[in-house]
Amino acid sequence: MRKQNGFTMPGTIIFLILLTSFFIYETNMLFTDKNFYIEIEQKFLLDELLNRSITDIKKDLQQKEKEGTFFFQYEKGEASG
Repeated sequence: MRKQNGFTMPGTIIFLILLTSFFIYETNMLFTDKNFYIEIEQKFLLDELLNRSITDIKKDLQQKEKEGTFFFQYEKGEASG
């Protein structure tokens, strides 16, 4: 047998390392985007709940004054104080 100094095996290993690195990077970006959109949705729901409760508190204070406590229940949460 002749001594064969090949190019294919090291080239293939380098290519696989680069491909795996790219796959890991893209997976990380996917999870980051997924978490970002989950947090944005939660923030939106909390803002909506806050705005609804402020509107209801203003209406309640204009109509009658209660014992200083309030409790409003909504479809996606509740506000009390």
